[in-house]
Amino acid sequence: METEGEAARRRFEERHLINMEELNRIKSEYEKKREAESAPEENVNLFDTTFAEKIKKIKDSIVLLTTENVNTQAEELKKQVAECSDYLNQSVHFLNSYTILQGQLKMNSLLEEISSAQSALAPRKKFAFSKRTVKKEAQAENHVQNKEITIQLEGIQDQVNGDFRKEDSELSQYNCFQLKNLTNCRVLLLGRLKAVHMLNLKACEIYIGPVAGAAHITECVDCKIYVAAHQIRIHQSLNTDFYIFVATNPIVESVKNVRFAPYGLVYSDIANHMNLSGLAGVNKWDQVQDFKWLKQEKSPNWDVLPEDIRIQKKIE
Repeated sequence: METEGEAARRRFEERHLINMEELNRIKSEYEKKREAESAPEENVNLFDTTFAEKIKKIKDSIVLLTTENVNTQAEELKKQVAECSDYLNQSVHFLNSYTILQGQLKMNSLLEEISSAQSALAPRKKFAFSKRTVKKEAQAENHVQNKEITIQLEGIQDQVNGDFRKEDSELSQYNCFQLKNLTNCRVLLLGRLKAVHMLNLKACEIYIGPVAGAAHITECVDCKIYVAAHQIRIHQSLNTDFYIFVATNPIVESVKNVRFAPYGLVYSDIANHMNLSGLAGVNKWDQVQDFKWLKQEKSPNWDVLPEDIRIQKKIE
């Protein structure tokens, strides 16, 4: 006769097997849809051209920002950056890691340029700058960005039953941090990140400090994820709880049984790291947009995590 522990383990494995079958079904549907919608000429050259055009359009618009309704103009530009992020994420299946990271770096730089121009043009007399000054600064930044960029990549991948912890002194130097192919792992990233990518995580607990750019999450099953970021995109995931702080509406696509709650990670420097990452505004954790649900009523694919079962994670 099996023990109580063995029975619990068997039930977990049976449920996890069902979840993996469901994830494979979701992935299959997603791939069929992508293939049906993809143009025959879809390739790296097409991506490079289209992405460069999108970036140039935003940069040109930053130069043309005016003091009149500057906040509204800036928010519209941030939405365009989010659209660029979606385009990049939809193209990762045929891009190499360097191209993905360079694209993320460019989008992070655009967000910084937008914020700088917005601050410079805000209607406060002693801080007012002319359009000409902003244009010169933008041109100077363009000159710097045209130089060769050395991208540092760090990550944790291909691990089972692991326990990992990294601090701000390690994390802040990297342009992007990757978590890939992890099963039953616990990961603590207690510091600032520029961007984070999560792919193929199963039964993991992930605790991440503030991300100045975007968090892209794909194929996560039976996980618990804490992350704060300017943008959060979740694809092909199920039965996962997300504790998030996000400056823009979080986006989900091809998900099932995912739940959301406010960011609940606490560690010694979290408040300072949030401020330094520009994440001190309104948290839009429950303003989820489901790209696979076009009806006016709320999507059934995600839900709000009930308050009585939310867990605030304090790490010493």
